[in-house]
Amino acid sequence: MENNNREIRDDEFRVLGNGAPFRHPDPAEDRRRKRMGGWVAFTIVALLGLGMVVFWPKGTPEEVEGVFESSYETESVAALGTESMQAPYAERIDTVVSGHALVLFIPHHATPRLYVGNPDEKARQAVMAFQAADIRADNREILGEFVLAGEQLSRGVSKRGYCAIIDGKVSIGVGDHTPLLSEAVSGGGYFFRQYPLVDQGVPVDNKPKNKTIRKALCDRAGQIFVAVSAGDETFPDFARTLVALGVENAIYLVGSDVAFGWAVDAEGVREQFGNDDHRAEFRNESYIMWE
Repeated sequence: MENNNREIRDDEFRVLGNGAPFRHPDPAEDRRRKRMGGWVAFTIVALLGLGMVVFWPKGTPEEVEGVFESSYETESVAALGTESMQAPYAERIDTVVSGHALVLFIPHHATPRLYVGNPDEKARQAVMAFQAADIRADNREILGEFVLAGEQLSRGVSKRGYCAIIDGKVSIGVGDHTPLLSEAVSGGGYFFRQYPLVDQGVPVDNKPKNKTIRKALCDRAGQIFVAVSAGDETFPDFARTLVALGVENAIYLVGSDVAFGWAVDAEGVREQFGNDDHRAEFRNESYIMWE
């Protein structure tokens, strides 16, 4: 065996060990391996994506209405009460909604309008009447915008709820401004403001937090009626009860058990409520009535 322990001369080199000599990598081979690695990574990502599509929990499916469902299965909201005759009258319904007792007064075949002052003999022939707008505490004028047969008697938007009566049609809504005000003036109609209670099916919160008998002018699927709480209620509870009844829009009417009004049923029986005391300082008391 050759002696590998001799000194290495300056003009020679020796391979040490038994391994293969170092080789410079082939550029073509390197590119091939990189391409192969890229295809492997792409395949893994694609398989992971496919697995997520197939096995990932499904979200809520899109709600799409069918033609038969919309045509045959959609039920309109039934009107409250029943019509017993063609002459004007007011129907009373006592009911309980979400644990709250309500009394509903529904006018039939009667035309609505507003009235200001102590109801005279002719006005008292109406089949139903409730106090409408409030009176200012400082000057005893009507509180908020008020139009009587086309004449604007007062201005102000302290209360955002409104009722417009144009050509015998009642519109109830909420807003600082509405074209119905000018339409009421130009068309000889009626308009007043009160606290909003329900706006497009949503209860509206109001500042007064005390409890008392609450009254509301309501629109339920186009049917207009007055709802009265059978007991003392807060504004929020009363509004939520109206929503549970299916009321879409509602504004407040003068509440408490002393606010004057009446209703005449189909038999001609007159139910009167509140205090029929009309003092001089309340000369601007107002009513919404049906005749």
